Amino acid sequence: RCMSLKEQIIIITDLILIIKALFILGRTIHVMRNKWKNENYTDYISRIYMDADREPLPYYTSRNITFQVTDDCPMSCTYCYQGHKGHRMMSKDVAKKGVDLLFDLYEKDEGVFINKNTKGLVIDFIGGEPLMNIEIIDYICSYFMERCLEENHPWLWTWRASMISNGALYFDSRVQEFLKKFRGFVSFGVTIDGPKEIHDSCRVYHDGRGNFDDAYSAMKHFNNTYYENLGTKVTIAPENLSNLNRIVKFFVDEGMHIINANCVYEAEWNEEHAKMFYSELKKMADYMLELGGNTWVSLFDDFIGKPLDDDSNQNWCGGTGDMLAFDPDGIAYPCIRYMPSSLGTDQPPIVIGSVDGLWVTDEQKNAQSCLDCITRRSQSTDECYYCPIASGCAWCSAWNYQCYGTANKRCTNICIMHKARVLANVYYWNKLYKIIGSDDKFELNISKEDALEIIDEDEYNMLSELSM
Repeated sequence: RCMSLKEQIIIITDLILIIKALFILGRTIHVMRNKWKNENYTDYISRIYMDADREPLPYYTSRNITFQVTDDCPMSCTYCYQGHKGHRMMSKDVAKKGVDLLFDLYEKDEGVFINKNTKGLVIDFIGGEPLMNIEIIDYICSYFMERCLEENHPWLWTWRASMISNGALYFDSRVQEFLKKFRGFVSFGVTIDGPKEIHDSCRVYHDGRGNFDDAYSAMKHFNNTYYENLGTKVTIAPENLSNLNRIVKFFVDEGMHIINANCVYEAEWNEEHAKMFYSELKKMADYMLELGGNTWVSLFDDFIGKPLDDDSNQNWCGGTGDMLAFDPDGIAYPCIRYMPSSLGTDQPPIVIGSVDGLWVTDEQKNAQSCLDCITRRSQSTDECYYCPIASGCAWCSAWNYQCYGTANKRCTNICIMHKARVLANVYYWNKLYKIIGSDDKFELNISKEDALEIIDEDEYNMLSELSM
């Protein structure tokens, strides 16, 4: 008998898992495994498709496409940047047109966003809470693979779905069927802010109930059922800053080996926050050193804290032309943060098209042209551009737009937190190098004047001695 599409997908997903394992093994024989352990999927695609000189291709070899399948959510988290949600659900017609547009852009091979050099896609599903519209998520993934099979398209082997959920609907049978059906293709995570009392202080349902029990059960089930290599994401806000070590220890005790974390861009960070951040990070550094290197926290990165040369002029954020987001009605934006559900009435949304076509009107073309022109130099003051610790300092272009009415001006609220993080990295890496007997040094590039805004002179002298 002829196999159904569902049966074909299951067979292909199993085959791809095997091929991926063999392919990665062949590629990694000559490189230490830890070097690539924490790379994202875009970097992975860039690396496996090397040029003639065996160098990774540019980062835009892969593209991130966001489908906001709903702007509804069963929760009212206190720090959510989407402060203007609704009750819209993406339809099958809109979803189909969105997928078809991606293939049309590839076949036309005319633009720089998606063309025949686009080796992979990350299809990101977001809400509100994306699992509220699991039927459309399933449809998009199934239809995408159907198009790939029909056309023998190379994306069949290099696409991935991604989504973060609050866990409220995780145990719905339709969700479980989807996760089983696309196992190996789906990067899935459940948002947890740490121990129950910390999580439930911010992440609550509309009736005021805390979400921890539901989220924790979902996380444990997913990790026990689908993946063994556990990881999580921590969002640092003023409300949870003093509990940062409790949060990280909670995840370590839960068996998490990869912990990504970052400070929110929207907060009004100040020197007192930075002092607390450094103190928490220094305690965390000692804890991480005690663990012996089995756990990775993104707050400690030997790339940060260095000056950048003129060749490093690309925008940090992908929200100026490297991403694409469709809202439930099929309207296209540079990323979800430019949608009305995020901007509210602060600024008008930036629209670049729809599922029927991108950059069609003069207004849409002009909007994209303005975003394409943004560089690190164009949006940075001299102080930022020539900063001795510029590497690793992050920003959100859409938040810049929300603050100033232009994405071409950096909001520097996070600057003081970056300085604190760099100081803590000086402590961590030089301690680590000493323990392992390495001659490497993490240089103390921050000026003494800037450092003394956060730490006292004795602490500065200690860091200075460590880095020599």
